[in-house]
Amino acid sequence: MTEKQSVKLSYLTLFPIPLPLIPSVTSPEYSVFRDALVNEAHQLLDHPQWSTPPRSWFNGLVETYSLPHGSTTHVPADLHGAGAVEGAQPAAPEKKSGGGFWGTGGGKKKEEDSVDKGIAWHMRTSVLGESTKSVHKDVGYEVFWEALGERHCEQELEYIPTLGNIVHTDNSCILKLYNLPFPTTNRAFYIHLLVLPTTPAATESDPHPLRSFLVFSVPVKDPANKAIKEEKGHVRGLYVAVEEVKEIRNEATGDVEIVWRCASQSSPGGSIPTRLAESHMPSSLASHIPAFFEWMVNKYGDSLPKNTRNGGRSTKRLSIDGLRRSLSLPRRKDSKREDEEPTSVEAVVAQAQQVSV
Repeated sequence: MTEKQSVKLSYLTLFPIPLPLIPSVTSPEYSVFRDALVNEAHQLLDHPQWSTPPRSWFNGLVETYSLPHGSTTHVPADLHGAGAVEGAQPAAPEKKSGGGFWGTGGGKKKEEDSVDKGIAWHMRTSVLGESTKSVHKDVGYEVFWEALGERHCEQELEYIPTLGNIVHTDNSCILKLYNLPFPTTNRAFYIHLLVLPTTPAATESDPHPLRSFLVFSVPVKDPANKAIKEEKGHVRGLYVAVEEVKEIRNEATGDVEIVWRCASQSSPGGSIPTRLAESHMPSSLASHIPAFFEWMVNKYGDSLPKNTRNGGRSTKRLSIDGLRRSLSLPRRKDSKREDEEPTSVEAVVAQAQQVSV
């Protein structure tokens, strides 16, 4: 992997940002931070090195990809406008035995497990539209905005069964607390959350632009290490993610379809070896998507307003039967591997990895 092919990331990394360095959401500096996140998100999501062919799950409902190591590098940046600090670092911090950066140790380890550098970026993608035999008129943009955009935190508590609580701190930062079954220790993830509509402005030539929004989860830390009482009994893990929901127009049919994709990088913390956690990331990313769709069906099946974005034509209300049919999508034609169901994952890994949709 050459340096030219490697995407340089300053904010979408597993290096937590100190809380004092995050600009206030009402300040002019925050717009610089926000624009930098959007730029990095597009570079990452559209990276040419995502693995092909993808792995296909649930009859094509979800496809997963991974980036080769060396595809991204971390370039520390000054969040208050002075620009990037010189010098690139590995894309993720090293996980060392005995605690340190990652919080907890775990007794003696083998020599080869003392430093784990294999934390990679993973991505899942779902396409809902006529080209995948789903029913676009039943799964419109409004569904996703209501489910993932407008009330993101409140609704995560409804569709992630292990998410026990979300503690709001300062400046749009939240502590997410996960209750995991024995013998797994409960996990906590401290992030800055940003939900950002990215639909371009309407113009005379394009009065109905295709809509989109992004959801960012960026890890943060408190340099003063001030305790958050709700975190007692939890191991602090790390994850960074960018989620995108966007409308696209199918060139063959002219229909508007929905693309939902999420790129993430994570470590559950504690003593779980990186190689073990990484080996189950694709199945962990895919496994909870059907449950999310089922929740969305039950939540919005009878109440969502009409979708009027399919070429300006009105479409029918969200149909529960139609959305359930979309959960049985045949494999996409461009997926070259046989469909797979998630493998049986050791509980300690699967539960610790499933931290967000």
